[in-house]
Amino acid sequence: AAVALGEIGSQEAIEPLIDVLFQASDSRVQTFAADALRQIGSEEVINFLILKLQDLDLPPDERSAAAEALRLIGPEGAISPLIDALQDPNSGVRDAAFRALGKVSVESIARFHDKLINILNVSEDSGTRGLVMIVMQRTHVPGATNTLVEGINNPTEDIYNRYFAINSLTTQRRHLQNLADSQELLKILSDLALTEEEDNFIRYGAVLLLASVNDDTANRLLNDHQEEFLELVEVNYTADLPFYIPLPLNHIVSSDPFRSENAGESLVASTEFFIPSRSISQWESFHGAEPGETYQAVTAHVGKSYACNIPWFSKLVPRCR
Repeated sequence: AAVALGEIGSQEAIEPLIDVLFQASDSRVQTFAADALRQIGSEEVINFLILKLQDLDLPPDERSAAAEALRLIGPEGAISPLIDALQDPNSGVRDAAFRALGKVSVESIARFHDKLINILNVSEDSGTRGLVMIVMQRTHVPGATNTLVEGINNPTEDIYNRYFAINSLTTQRRHLQNLADSQELLKILSDLALTEEEDNFIRYGAVLLLASVNDDTANRLLNDHQEEFLELVEVNYTADLPFYIPLPLNHIVSSDPFRSENAGESLVASTEFFIPSRSISQWESFHGAEPGETYQAVTAHVGKSYACNIPWFSKLVPRCR
């Protein structure tokens, strides 16, 4: 039936096909429906779904369905409306828009970094800001890097959002390069790591980022406070971290699918310190992971082998020798 509707190729077929997408229990039927919608014509279908997504008079489940349909048929033509939907008053709609943006290419997302930054500046909703910080992992222009560091350094920001911001930096090597090019950002991270009243993981994340840059400025900052930073490393060495341990800039990127140079495919590193409804399920959808892969990634990447890839660690941390 879904295939037949697609062959009709008319506006009247769109809503029945969308109904199939969300009512069918068989994933193969849903795939047929998505393929049929593509046959009708992407611009017509996407415009129809955008109107539904933006209509706040519709019930939230219908707006969520529109975002999910965009994810299934390809959201490249609806990036701006999907980013706007991260501010929807309903969390379910926001989550659906977030999942759809996970299928947008890195290059396409990067073109909207100003829009994402503006949402961070104006939104009073912590959930919205957290989703934006995760999406900004892949907007690796310098302005996005600056914004993420500002988020980490903001003590009034939700702590989970600050972890999200760290993870967006640690999992994207181009963000690390932007840090290397900014002495001002490196100094902010150094000062943050030295703030004893600060959250322990925030401090450690700042040290990891500094050490991963691995340039003269960063190493000088680390060595100026070597004793304090080494103590921080020791305390957190075996902890279940709420963010990935980064690979340093001079490290040869392995074939590990979770650690590709294009870190748009990377997963969040921890399960212990996140609210499941706001993180793990979203990241699994956002990055195409199967259930349970996030947990496996944690086991694989928080141990000695990854921490000791960082040159400053390997030289000075006793556990790495």
